[in-house]
Amino acid sequence: MVRRILFLSLIIFVPALYCGFNVAGASDKKQEIADSLFEIELMGGDSLGYSSEILDFFDRVCGIKPSKYSRYTLEYNDGRDFAHDDIALYSIMSGGLAIRQSLQLNTIGPAGNDNRDIDITKVKGPKLKSRPFSDMLKGRRYMIFPLDKYAPNDFYYIHFSRLSKGLDFFDYIKQVGGAVHQRFTMRAADFMIKQKIMTQLALRENKESGAFYSTAVGEAAVTGSDPFIIEGSDVTLILRVKVPDLFRSTVAAYRKYFQDVHRAERKTVKIEGIDAEYLYTSDRRISSVLFTLPDGTVIISNSVKAAGIVAAAALGKRRCMADEPDYRYMRSVYPASFEGEDGFIYLSESFVRRIFSPGLRISEARRVREAMRITLLEKYVIFFTQLNGYYPSSLEEALTVTGNPPVSDSQKKYLAKIRHSEYHKAAMKLQPGSLKDWDTFKYAITPEDGGTKKNRSKRKKRGDSPGGYISQLKRFYRDVTGEIPRTPSDVFNLITEMGKPGSHYAGRFAGLVVTKGSYAVTSQEYGRYGFMVPNIEKEVTLVSSAEVSAYRKFTEGSSEYRENYFGPGFVRFSINGGIDAQTCIMPLIDDSVYNSLSAMTGRGAADLHPDDITGTDIFSFCLKLNPEDAAVDGIFRVFAGRKSRYTDLLGSEFQIHIGDSLPVTDFDGAFLLEEYMTHGFDRTDAFTGLLVWSLFHPVRIALPVKNPEQVLALLDMFDTARLVGREYLQNERYSFDYRGSTVRTVRLTLFYTFSFRIYYTVKNGMLHIATTEQYIKSVLDLPSENKAKTVRCGAVAVFRPAAMVLGRDSYSSGIIESALEASRRNSGTMRLLSIIYPSSSDRDLPGLACRDFGFMPVCALGGEYTIDRRTGEVFNSVYGSGMNPVLKPDNGRDGMGDSLKRFFGTSQVRVELEFTDEGLMTRILTE
Repeated sequence: MVRRILFLSLIIFVPALYCGFNVAGASDKKQEIADSLFEIELMGGDSLGYSSEILDFFDRVCGIKPSKYSRYTLEYNDGRDFAHDDIALYSIMSGGLAIRQSLQLNTIGPAGNDNRDIDITKVKGPKLKSRPFSDMLKGRRYMIFPLDKYAPNDFYYIHFSRLSKGLDFFDYIKQVGGAVHQRFTMRAADFMIKQKIMTQLALRENKESGAFYSTAVGEAAVTGSDPFIIEGSDVTLILRVKVPDLFRSTVAAYRKYFQDVHRAERKTVKIEGIDAEYLYTSDRRISSVLFTLPDGTVIISNSVKAAGIVAAAALGKRRCMADEPDYRYMRSVYPASFEGEDGFIYLSESFVRRIFSPGLRISEARRVREAMRITLLEKYVIFFTQLNGYYPSSLEEALTVTGNPPVSDSQKKYLAKIRHSEYHKAAMKLQPGSLKDWDTFKYAITPEDGGTKKNRSKRKKRGDSPGGYISQLKRFYRDVTGEIPRTPSDVFNLITEMGKPGSHYAGRFAGLVVTKGSYAVTSQEYGRYGFMVPNIEKEVTLVSSAEVSAYRKFTEGSSEYRENYFGPGFVRFSINGGIDAQTCIMPLIDDSVYNSLSAMTGRGAADLHPDDITGTDIFSFCLKLNPEDAAVDGIFRVFAGRKSRYTDLLGSEFQIHIGDSLPVTDFDGAFLLEEYMTHGFDRTDAFTGLLVWSLFHPVRIALPVKNPEQVLALLDMFDTARLVGREYLQNERYSFDYRGSTVRTVRLTLFYTFSFRIYYTVKNGMLHIATTEQYIKSVLDLPSENKAKTVRCGAVAVFRPAAMVLGRDSYSSGIIESALEASRRNSGTMRLLSIIYPSSSDRDLPGLACRDFGFMPVCALGGEYTIDRRTGEVFNSVYGSGMNPVLKPDNGRDGMGDSLKRFFGTSQVRVELEFTDEGLMTRILTE
């Protein structure tokens, strides 16, 4: 008997104790996770947005806060508030990390396909003013390339006269322009776009392949329907093959390699009646359509539909770039030439209209929303794995970590009434056919004796009836979901699912699939993030009223900008040791800024002199002035008074030069660029900071003079107090002789304490005004017959990296420090990766992030990350750790060292501008 009691006790109490330990264990594990994620937040968070999302979930749902929360409340809250920023579905140009880093579980909802009942053709796009290019083209001769007839008229178009020149162009930009790019757009994540697209197209890229492309391919072009590359977009290559046999055999070897490595499938598809080979994987990591047109031109595309559109244009079945009046007009301004042009990047009017069209914008908004759902579910797959020690096998299993839905007291009350109703038992036994609509359901649950007086009175006394029971069902559903149930089945499914952990979020992730044995999440409709089905393959026919409203808000929010600035854009370039790039900015419709600048310089060109005559100028800017312009005349009269005329005293050129120096201050170029791109010139404080920084460099202004004595007399008499007021600015004048010339000096004192000097003199018919004595003397040291080179244009700016000697270290330090700040942002990401890939080496972690999440955390100077698995501290071979930052730039692998050397080896970067009848002609040269 005693044994039986003990046995029963074990049966009853051991499972209870086990469950108790399980609950406590799960709670302890969550606290442990919260503490580790909080450490990541203190590092600056992670690029996946995982720590912010899960800590927010712990706080809202579980009531769990990190153990150290009270010590860092302010910093912690600041970081999380920033992560709550919404994603603008209609204005974001590419998703990037912003999609991952926003908190989403409490806000992201299902797609709502059921409400799409508006014909997309009824939705009007923005009003975009255009120019009469057909009329403008009359009487003008234009020249185009053969491949211009192969590109669809509403795609972007990049043409290379030789493919090898295209490869040289991108390599040159990366190598020489790398330092400038890093200085102003420092990034700690690489989306590996070039490698991704080359892999998708099943094309290899290395030294051997570069030689092959140069030998086998001549004229080439790249085209696509939209710019949303990060999420996944169509990209098509159009190639004129020079050596067909070599091309076929080599490309076949490439495709066999990718088929074997990625286990890709191969099939034949029809493209405009032509057999094409399609190599693909289900996740679109490989998606390569290859076929040859009747004339021997080869098409390689990552989209079957895009390939068909390109083929249709090539076969004359669809409008092509060569048919467009705006393209022909631009080719009359810059005629196509295999000798004078290596590349041409063109965004046609039709392409710009496509970018703003309702079909594309709504399609992209849907993809961004889907990307948000994918990346959000990935976070909860990571959370599940971290909590349980193994990957979830399904969506339902992954969502179990979110627990049961919170039920309010009123909802509990409704649910209790439903379950205690005598009709509920009958309802639970009904077949699915009886739950398809409310009338059928009401008839099914009404008992056969429902009509007798005796039974009616009993149920009335209890307040129970079929109609009352149905009202309770509908009220409960509406209270939980905020919507009206369409069928009884909706309500019973909700009641059933509410008993399952995570089921209340299932609708939000409908259509997503969790890949077994990984963190990967795939959309059944759009595929993997980073390799999503291109917009061109997702034709939009019906849209919802909410989508229409959001699209109209997008178009109305910046309609003035598009009306004024709409127009085609292009860049023409050639490579010969350096870059020579040209473009034409057409007169902006109703734009006063363009008109003002055009009036200030006047149409046409003049001989300008941007040469470095002192040997120390790191920057020069020369401008052709129009003396008849009101703005120019107004500025002149401030100094000369109303009795003097500009044309009597000065020539039509204005020069400003900045000399090399050892600066004592630096400026944040990345912040300045971001402010300019976001706010324009509204943030005057940011540009004031740049102006103050420039004062620490020697500055020289030069103007040609017709009457030196009168000009000097006017400057001698000018009262500087007129500029800011005598109470703020005092001045003292004196002069001295140097090399036979008299140098006038003005000593200016601000607020009685801060003094600086301005020096001016005339030499060889030029008035020179400088901010340092050494600078003005360097001008007077020049030979009397100094022959400066001339540049004929309207304005020219020259930057000379090679002349930067004193300022070189400061410039390099600015890059290194910006890279340090960017690299620190990866500390949290690398710490997280070490947690979710515990058995992987530190060196493999960035590659795993690229494989599973579509981006690679990188050090801007090529440093490698290591993690102390015991303490969680992240180290970088260039920057040390957050606890002990130590700069070791030489430890970087493929970092900025060589790039900086190439950059400082550049003699000049020159930008020339000229206002013409066609528009603002620009030219950029590097030597």
